[in-house]
Amino acid sequence: QYTRNMVTGASHADIAILLVDARYGVQVQTRRHATICSLMGITELAVAVNKMDILDWDVARFLEIQAAVKDLAESVGITRVSVFPISALKGDNVVTPSAKTPWYAGPALLPFLETVTTHDLFGQQTRFPVQYVNRPNLDYRGFSGTLASGTLTVGQAVTVYPSGRQSVIHALDTFDQKLNRAEAGDAITVVLADEVDVSRGDWIVPSTQPIQLVSKLDAHIVWFDSQELKLGHTYEIKVAARKVSGRILWINYRTDVNTGEQQIALSLMMNDIANITLELDEAIMIDIYREHPETGTFIVIDRLSNATVAAGMVVVTHPLNAENPLNQHHEVAKITDYERALNQLIRQKFPHWNALDVSQFVGEDI
Repeated sequence: QYTRNMVTGASHADIAILLVDARYGVQVQTRRHATICSLMGITELAVAVNKMDILDWDVARFLEIQAAVKDLAESVGITRVSVFPISALKGDNVVTPSAKTPWYAGPALLPFLETVTTHDLFGQQTRFPVQYVNRPNLDYRGFSGTLASGTLTVGQAVTVYPSGRQSVIHALDTFDQKLNRAEAGDAITVVLADEVDVSRGDWIVPSTQPIQLVSKLDAHIVWFDSQELKLGHTYEIKVAARKVSGRILWINYRTDVNTGEQQIALSLMMNDIANITLELDEAIMIDIYREHPETGTFIVIDRLSNATVAAGMVVVTHPLNAENPLNQHHEVAKITDYERALNQLIRQKFPHWNALDVSQFVGEDI
């Protein structure tokens, strides 16, 4: 029941602290948490081996757990691991090094966190998703939101997506002052020099950093809802402040978080993690999650209940181009792709079937 909270937190984190009970060592829950951290793009773990005082600070037990933790991290693709023998009850090795662990030469947990290098949103390409069109009077028209990454400056040439219209930044306003330069995380209102049509969900980016529109993508997804995923069913897909209709064409694989195994799947249940292919009814702006964590994520919303049923992190995008136009005969393309995927998955699961007609399964209510 806490999976959605962990996914939300981990998507904004640079490092995760895993708590391991020294008496039990690495458990299924530890493997689940490490797998989720890896999918969220976290590359560093701090593992707190707690309750070492109960085991009388047994160095052999600590080294055993340390080895198991590093093997686990390596198996899920996490490259940096620091392990700390602690007693949360008595504070040993939490804030200051403990005299009870002369065999441990590393830092205490909290001082170590002060040395962690965080990702630099200033150095990334600039992304400004518009959340609100600010029009208090006839003489003022601004576009409000939070600068997700990069920087914006007054006088800078910018392009509005998806329209592609260009302008120049006339002013950067906050609630109490005007800025010459805005940085990632700033809540600002952008005023353009020209009367350019900009709506909620549009992006304003520097003209020197063009972006490509996307109508199909592959993503890691975590399913939250008690109702199972329906392949081919139409959901609302929300990226930043923009909503579009879309559907999950197929599940490339489901990840067993306990073993890391990639499994064949035709649907997803609550807390399942999978790699899926998502198709959108219109082209939108979205980034690769590992390159732009703030604008490389999306949520999936049920159109009837308005419940958030899943969260996704983009792995691969398929930008629009001459070879991949937005299909004008969408229903035909959707059925063709879905039939191909379903045939492939079922034949992998049941290799003795030489032929399989899946046309009866295709539709909105799968």
